[in-house]
Amino acid sequence: MGARINLEPYPALGNLVNEIGPELGGNAQQKTYYEDDKKLKAVLNESNISLFLNYHANRVEMDGNKIVKVIAQNLETGEKQAFSAPLFADCTGDGTIGYLAGAEYMSGRESREKFNEPTAPEKADNLTMGISVQWFSETTEHTSTFPNIKWGLPWSEEKSFAITRGDWDWETGMGKDMINETEFIRDYGLLVVYSNWSFLKNHHSEKEKFENESLKWVAYVGGKRESRRLVGDYILTENDLTGRNLMPDGTAPTSWTIDLHYPDAENSKQFDGEAFRSIAEHIKIYPYPIPFRCLYSKDIDNLLMAGRDISVSHVALGTVRLMRTGGMMGEVIGMAASISNERKAIPREIYQNHFSALEKLMLEGIGNPNLTNNQDYNLGATLMETGSIK
Repeated sequence: MGARINLEPYPALGNLVNEIGPELGGNAQQKTYYEDDKKLKAVLNESNISLFLNYHANRVEMDGNKIVKVIAQNLETGEKQAFSAPLFADCTGDGTIGYLAGAEYMSGRESREKFNEPTAPEKADNLTMGISVQWFSETTEHTSTFPNIKWGLPWSEEKSFAITRGDWDWETGMGKDMINETEFIRDYGLLVVYSNWSFLKNHHSEKEKFENESLKWVAYVGGKRESRRLVGDYILTENDLTGRNLMPDGTAPTSWTIDLHYPDAENSKQFDGEAFRSIAEHIKIYPYPIPFRCLYSKDIDNLLMAGRDISVSHVALGTVRLMRTGGMMGEVIGMAASISNERKAIPREIYQNHFSALEKLMLEGIGNPNLTNNQDYNLGATLMETGSIK
């Protein structure tokens, strides 16, 4: 749950994120840290929310440049369900709804020339940040065993990691197709976790240190950082962030550094180019309000978006992709949806004619403003401070 909430210019943004967020933090911890039941209870307690768990959206129906229906299928039963609405929000991460509707999108890294970004590569390529398959072991009172697996990757003392939990940097798939190869990437992540653990338990020169360690959980859903980015009326770039090029339609502030991940070169070499460890490079920024024009599609008239599929360059994605920041985007587009319903306006018209109404709602905020702000455990890399931060 990285990044900050309750920042200027709209300090009430983040109250709802705070209401459903965990009290404790950190990657690869015991499961009680994550309080998933808190999020589910919050949704179930809202009378005007209809929840459809385990449905996968795989088709849309269009009328010109507007979505009229989204068709989804239950992954357990196969049942299909059609959802009709005047307005839709793509918070899928992969930009699935926008892609199915024919919206323009970007993927991979843009060339330096494209947006004049100093951190971008000279030539465009397909490198993306990867998927983390995290894992956690616990110390027990008794010794435990683990199978000496024969189907794992070839391992050695030099290749092994004598650790008891896999953090964010246990990351793979960079340079692969983050949409069509997701399952392969996740499975490779699982393979290296079990290969390493089997070696530690059965062959490592200091295996006695792991005698009382037992795997408690291994994530079967990978933590994906990047795939498609839908194009809005504005594309946020590195120069906007580092140069404080503030826009008149700023909304939820992004506060993490520009945090870009790359394959660890030594790990990649040891595993024939299939790295499963990453490094991160950080660029300091001041908190930056994300333009509303980045939160709706330029092509699909009634499509909002929030999360890591918004309209940003690859470099700018490094800061906006954090969970608290994405949560605040969700608050903003929810407010925009209410204005759209009240004034019969598409998202672009909210920017053009009704942004003052959105500003009013962002200043008021939603959620409980009286809860303790529990963000201190994860303030965000090495953020450049300003006096307006709480």
